[in-house]
Amino acid sequence: MSAKFKLKGIGNVNTTTGVIWKQLLLFALPLLFSNFLQQLYNAIDLLIVGNFSTDTALGAVGSTGAVTGLLVGMFIGISTGASVVVSHAYGAEDNRKVYEHVHSTMFLGLVSGIIMMVIGLLASRPLLVLMNTPDVLLPEAAQYMQIIFIGMIPTAIYNMASGILRAVGDSKRPLIFLIIAAITNLVLDLLFVAVLDFGVAGAGWATVISQALSAVLSVATLMRSETNYRYFIKETKPHKESVKQILQIGIPAGMQSVIINLANTIIQTNINAYGPYAVEGYTAAGRIDGFLYMCINSISLAIMTFVGQNIGAGKYDRVRKGIKVALGLACGIAAGLGLIIYIFRDPLLRMFGTNDLSLPTGETMLTIAASGYWIFAIGDVLSGAFRGAGKATFPMVSSMINMFGVRLIWVYVAQLIYPEVVSVLLAFPVSWIAQAIMMLIFLFRADWLPAEKAPDKEASEEIYV
Repeated sequence: MSAKFKLKGIGNVNTTTGVIWKQLLLFALPLLFSNFLQQLYNAIDLLIVGNFSTDTALGAVGSTGAVTGLLVGMFIGISTGASVVVSHAYGAEDNRKVYEHVHSTMFLGLVSGIIMMVIGLLASRPLLVLMNTPDVLLPEAAQYMQIIFIGMIPTAIYNMASGILRAVGDSKRPLIFLIIAAITNLVLDLLFVAVLDFGVAGAGWATVISQALSAVLSVATLMRSETNYRYFIKETKPHKESVKQILQIGIPAGMQSVIINLANTIIQTNINAYGPYAVEGYTAAGRIDGFLYMCINSISLAIMTFVGQNIGAGKYDRVRKGIKVALGLACGIAAGLGLIIYIFRDPLLRMFGTNDLSLPTGETMLTIAASGYWIFAIGDVLSGAFRGAGKATFPMVSSMINMFGVRLIWVYVAQLIYPEVVSVLLAFPVSWIAQAIMMLIFLFRADWLPAEKAPDKEASEEIYV
């Protein structure tokens, strides 16, 4: 049968019209709060286990971050590819493609979740051992990580569903769902860890249950929508051309994430060699650093959707102007927040139960992040812009060279010359500078925009289901 749907959803931000900086902020602010809440999941886990559980719980939970990111990076990239192709079709008002992309995306989400769960359950402990995780932290770290991977199916489905909503300009409802999930996570953490004394296992199950709730809410929103991106659960299947387009962008984006997380895993391995106090300080600083990163990533996600929708609408001049605005916003925000974090780094670290022996590592890391994140912002925003244009391969290659190769070489050489924690941590700003330079060269020298053409105004208002 055929069904007619509204082209635009209520409350969606249409980035193809209006003042650019306002449209970017309108879209980015809900993303910022969403990213904040995503970071809050792990931060709450750390805060509660650091204050209410065993002496090793903080380091154990924190030591899983890099390896978890390594395993799930590819599938997060696929959700990025889905978001890009949906935004192109939505900007062009091509209902047929929107329908196919939405249902292919949800199919890929289900498959990705299953694969991640199996790999995570099998590989968690061996990877932690390979990373030289201190013996005192290993049992709790492996237990926490395996529980997190049990919940990978709802996590993958949420990422796909929220990616669809972001692609059509709706960054508000994913935020609402995350608020609900974050509150649930906090309540369950307090119940499972502080009251019932389940330790790191309680923190893991609290996160899994909360993620499942956000997945249910996101999918229900798509199913109840009266727009051209409505999701029909019985129609969940791969559409060949749609899957091809999603993977053409998603695989390079996923590889970029894997490369960065592999580099971070190597850095975590080197930090682990300095003992549990260094791990604890690095862990606490990493969670604070994550809140700074989320601000930059929100602008990166916003410009990705902005570029995708405006290319779909054939507005290429607006694409170029939008990138300049996004770079200004991201660098300004990074510099301002970096200063705040530097000033308050000591009390922020102590919030996580960081002790005097762990504090120096955390302070060093936050000082480096606070002073250099505006440089990182350049590379991250441009990566989002290029992915929005469908050019996901170059950011992948650039990350392979800079975020992996440069970091690896730096850590190896620096540890030979000055074997201290600070020499490991300096790998971050060195790679950010190299990445920013390469991305700027590509922006000004390469032909990264697709051939200009007028948008297809004859897209049918009907889709068949």
